Amino acid sequence: MIKVAACQYHIDLFTTWEAYAEHLTTLCEEAAGQGADLLLLPEYAGLVLTGQLSEVERGDLHGSIAGIQRLLPRSMTMASTATAPGCSARTAAWALRTS
Repeated sequence: MIKVAACQYHIDLFTTWEAYAEHLTTLCEEAAGQGADLLLLPEYAGLVLTGQLSEVERGDLHGSIAGIQRLLPRSMTMASTATAPGCSARTAAWALRTS
């Protein structure tokens, strides 16, 4: 049996990759601490990557969409590592921290 956790959270401005990863790591660690094997993040989890863009890019819808594209490969690598078969929430938190 797999225990699944789902989370919802306030959208905050994370201006560095480290702050973004720390946020997701904390969520994973909290879920794992409650026995979760899988953590479902909200659809806007990637939206906070825009915090790493300049204020000008963040303030422009098309600019932010274009700007976030350069962050997606790193984000996808982190996600695929964290969701590999047999990867628990505990492992996901570690994968996020080391990406």
